[in-house]
Amino acid sequence: MLRLILALQLVTMSLSIAMATMENEIEELWQVLRYRPLVHIPKTQKYPKDLEEAKRWVKEAAYLWLEALDAKKRGKPKSVWQAYYQEAARLTKGVFDKFGEFYLIWLVPENDWGEFGDIILYPEQLREDYEEILKSNKPPMPIDPGFFYGEMLQREALRVAKQKGKKYKYSPNQFEASVIAILADSLYYLGHWREAMEALEKAMELIPWFNPFTFEKWIECATKVYRKGKLPTKFLLVQNPKIPQSTSGGMAAMKTKGIAFLLRFKKGHHYVPISRLSLFLGWKVEREGMEIFLKTQDREVKLTVGGRTAYVNGFKVRLSGFVWEEGKEVWLPLQFVAMIGKGS
Repeated sequence: MLRLILALQLVTMSLSIAMATMENEIEELWQVLRYRPLVHIPKTQKYPKDLEEAKRWVKEAAYLWLEALDAKKRGKPKSVWQAYYQEAARLTKGVFDKFGEFYLIWLVPENDWGEFGDIILYPEQLREDYEEILKSNKPPMPIDPGFFYGEMLQREALRVAKQKGKKYKYSPNQFEASVIAILADSLYYLGHWREAMEALEKAMELIPWFNPFTFEKWIECATKVYRKGKLPTKFLLVQNPKIPQSTSGGMAAMKTKGIAFLLRFKKGHHYVPISRLSLFLGWKVEREGMEIFLKTQDREVKLTVGGRTAYVNGFKVRLSGFVWEEGKEVWLPLQFVAMIGKGS
């Protein structure tokens, strides 16, 4: 069965959409979503009246996100798919401002399976469940809790339908959406860089698992906000007060995936630990003496501990800072990591 997750796990399309990434899955899902309730939400209404209406707004925003994806895929004008993102952003902002973040799970197509209800997971419960999963699964690919709740909802719906002798055109598919994930992704595709950056920061704070697409988009937005496309030497920890500040030699941690993703500020530059690149981004890391070898999907990188030069696919690159070692950890300049991370 097709499973679509609009949870920041963002973004490939960025969003988390954990994604119906295969074209046939997008097509199948689009056919299913045509059988959804027709909803009219007045443009003048800023916030949903209650939680039930908030859930309706989130579902509609998720569908609009998909319509934007479909319009882009079909080569529609920018004005068409931007209108979908604009409305998705409006709805999720209204929900987030009044009710905060929540993770919603329901069954599609709604016209058939909507009667079987939905499930809401709040950040605290989501993190607790996710940390339990981490204990029983090896990183970097544990399953998010929504998968289990969605399967439970599917099984119950199928059981009741069979018991009542009901038959539907399509089988039920679980659909998951995060309020802040849809908001962040919509703002990103609209080119609202500062708002998208802030929403992505909030998403990384509230959603327990880490997705490299989210981190890359966060970096991209920040570079456009602070230096018009060029990554500042003193990056986000210093310039954005919403992220914990750190002085020379200090360290800050962003909680992602139940494990701290560390950024270290040293002599005017920010650094990331090489072990986290392997864990979170899936890069292959090898070491021979003082030489470090990184492999991404399309790049091979050679570095030397204590050096300021890297070789990317054989080409020499000057680093913004040194590769340095402390204890058992090797640290790389964040600017360099952001650069090679965008290769794919």
